[in-house]
Amino acid sequence: MIILLGTLFMACQEDIACTAEFVYSSTINLTDQDGIPVNEADVSYTVNDEDGLHQVESAPGGGFLVGGEEAGDFVVEIEVRIEQENDPCCWEAGSTTVEYTVEADECHVIPEIIDAEIELVLVCSDDTDECG
Repeated sequence: MIILLGTLFMACQEDIACTAEFVYSSTINLTDQDGIPVNEADVSYTVNDEDGLHQVESAPGGGFLVGGEEAGDFVVEIEVRIEQENDPCCWEAGSTTVEYTVEADECHVIPEIIDAEIELVLVCSDDTDECG
């Protein structure tokens, strides 16, 4: 009887053909408080309270690709420092944290697209080491 039930269960399962495609866990589109895209930042993350595999790349067209085939609860830390072209003693700086969950199916993660905003403030220094 047990063998018959096992055979019926196996007969009902479909064969799943997974691809070798590499899927990023998420894309983060980052803008400042004025809605201007920010495409340069230091980005780090954890998944399920463990350091991620550190798969962070710039996305074509802007934003950041975070995580490679990693599913779970993401906490992403983003820090920005944008040097001012006309004043080496000033820069715009800000940081933000983004939290979200990425699910997976039998083959790959199901990518999330995250829109995040960072508030940048102008910072200036009198320190000659900072001013270059």
